[in-house]
Amino acid sequence: MNTRKTIYDKLFTEKVELAKHEVNLASLKDLLNINSNLSKDELKFDATNVKLAALIKDELAIRKSYVEKLKTARNLFLEFEKDAKELGLDPSNIVEFKNLKVSISNADILLKQSYK
Repeated sequence: MNTRKTIYDKLFTEKVELAKHEVNLASLKDLLNINSNLSKDELKFDATNVKLAALIKDELAIRKSYVEKLKTARNLFLEFEKDAKELGLDPSNIVEFKNLKVSISNADILLKQSYK
């Protein structure tokens, strides 16, 4: 009877050890999968950052040009307004003057919104 008990004990012990190995292999497979997924996402993340950096560089160049043109427009607007008043004209009755005033206002709004 003792021999049978010893044999059964060994069989069940071996079975438990095999089950532990299966769990370890499953865990190892999960680790490999998650590591692979992280590596793939890291490559995508890096590629996106490169694209984003290029877009930011382009946006800054466009913004700089836009701000310079807006400054020129403001100066011309003020100069035109002054000259018109010196001539006794009401600049608000001039269509181009009104259009430039609206464009400057829209540009100010656009720049304020883009900083949010």
